[in-house]
Amino acid sequence: FPPFGGGGGGGEAPPPREAEASFGASLAALRGLLYKRGPSGVRGLARAMAHVSRGSGAVDRTDLDTVLGFCGVQMPQDQVSALFAHYDRGQGVVEAAELVHGLRVPLSRGQERAVLAVFETLEDPTFKTGAVELPEVLKRYKPGRHPRVVGGDMSESEAMRELEDGLEGLEGTVMAKDLVGFYCDVVAGYRLTDEQLVEMLRAMWGLSGRR
Repeated sequence: FPPFGGGGGGGEAPPPREAEASFGASLAALRGLLYKRGPSGVRGLARAMAHVSRGSGAVDRTDLDTVLGFCGVQMPQDQVSALFAHYDRGQGVVEAAELVHGLRVPLSRGQERAVLAVFETLEDPTFKTGAVELPEVLKRYKPGRHPRVVGGDMSESEAMRELEDGLEGLEGTVMAKDLVGFYCDVVAGYRLTDEQLVEMLRAMWGLSGRR
């Protein structure tokens, strides 16, 4: 397979359908490898991209290999090249925000409703501004009720750090989309069903049975 970005005389680009199929398989492979590490997998990729790019979030093809190495991910070079070719907008770089957006699987409609119900309970009922102070969110969280803490696979401090890491980088307040994004990673990392997520939310945020 010719190296990505080789000079003239390299192999012809694959037909659009073949390239798209290769990209889809490559994205699914990377997603699986990252979420195999738990909810923090995709966030770890974003952090590594920020580190390697010195904060810009944009990495070139060589840097992408470095990022994947930081994340402990090993992929065939043709798959990495397919990902890079898809997200490169002609500038020779891939933006972290775009790659993370592609890797994150949206919540189902029922899951999103359940997360938004949590956010509604966190908001001040008198002044609904669409944002909740981060300290208030952290204070209301009950890490001791995390299913993995209950099962003895995680400590309370680790469960608390999971939320803190998921909301890292926010400037003082949490919006509904931030909580939804966090639980996209939780659902994918733990492979939760709708019912399992709802039970987790009820336990960890102190919600009543039905809303």
